[in-house]
Amino acid sequence: MMKKGMSLIEVVLALAIVAILMVFMTISLNPAAMVGRANDAQRKKDIGKIKLAMEEHYNDKGCYPTQAVVDAIGCSSRDFNPWLEKWPCDPNGSQYVIGMENASCPSYYRILTNLENKHDSDIPSGWYESTLIAYYGDGLVDRDMVNYGVSSTNVKWYDQMLSPDCDTPWPQCYRLTTDGCTSWSGGPHTDAYVHHDCLPQCRVSCCLDGQVCN
Repeated sequence: MMKKGMSLIEVVLALAIVAILMVFMTISLNPAAMVGRANDAQRKKDIGKIKLAMEEHYNDKGCYPTQAVVDAIGCSSRDFNPWLEKWPCDPNGSQYVIGMENASCPSYYRILTNLENKHDSDIPSGWYESTLIAYYGDGLVDRDMVNYGVSSTNVKWYDQMLSPDCDTPWPQCYRLTTDGCTSWSGGPHTDAYVHHDCLPQCRVSCCLDGQVCN
């Protein structure tokens, strides 16, 4: 007995089922999220390589490289040989944020990046919850621009930093430290205010304009 062929309605239903399954597969796999996670894995690998190169440089020279040296290294450059064969850059083509101690013989560094997965377990808890202004790394990026990093063992990558533009004549410009609110002139303060002429990026979370440090 000959088998009956599929009717037009059956063909349409079959195609509809296949289409629905493909939609569900696309949603469950979330290609954009998968690409983002792959990029994040590359970011962590890259800054890990830079960290290792920094330490090898310190072992050889007794200092980490200066900010000027680091800033002059381009993507895929071999200028940091023999410590790093090729200088890595973010998968989006930009440089990683690197902040060296402002010294002729730097004793610390911070290397920061911005992970696409904002729920990555390596991002500090509560990173996006605060509305206070804070700057990190080289003092030129805020918490919306970076969310993960590595550093030398004598500092933390998420320590807040003052922008290089914050070296103002006002003694009321402060930065947050483990000892409290410390001015450029030194010394912890518990009742300091930010001067109205202090640059916005200098008004870190410890001293908001018109508020007492605590």
